[in-house]
Amino acid sequence: MRNNVIRSTFWLGLITWAIILGSFALMAGDLPTEYQIRKAKDEVRAADPRCAVCGVKKSLESKRRNDVHHRHKVSDYPELAATKTNLVVLCIVHHRVVGHPKGTKSYNPNLQSDIDRLKVIYDQIRSNALMQAKGSTNNPSLTTPKTR
Repeated sequence: MRNNVIRSTFWLGLITWAIILGSFALMAGDLPTEYQIRKAKDEVRAADPRCAVCGVKKSLESKRRNDVHHRHKVSDYPELAATKTNLVVLCIVHHRVVGHPKGTKSYNPNLQSDIDRLKVIYDQIRSNALMQAKGSTNNPSLTTPKTR
């Protein structure tokens, strides 16, 4: 009788682990593959290669293309890793400063609000520069004097 109880307990434990491991395998099967993630990143970058903050298309110093950053942490939301709405294009500088403000292992929970805030600042700088450029052509004191 005791051997039957031990065998039953053993098989029950083995079946339980098989069910648990099977559920993880099913969950893992639903997650996007590395290829799907890379393809989604490439498609997002191809649709608009400009940084969401400053608008540059490539890094000026290294000529490297912009990074694609996940809005939601992949470790917390692995099912969203290849979702295009979860991806945002950032230049190298803004990927470091906005995407990972405290180092590569950090994550910015306020990513979208920080992008929006900084984009307003960049737009103001850009419009001020345009206004000054237009004003400088009309203002004789800002033009270079003609040489004879």
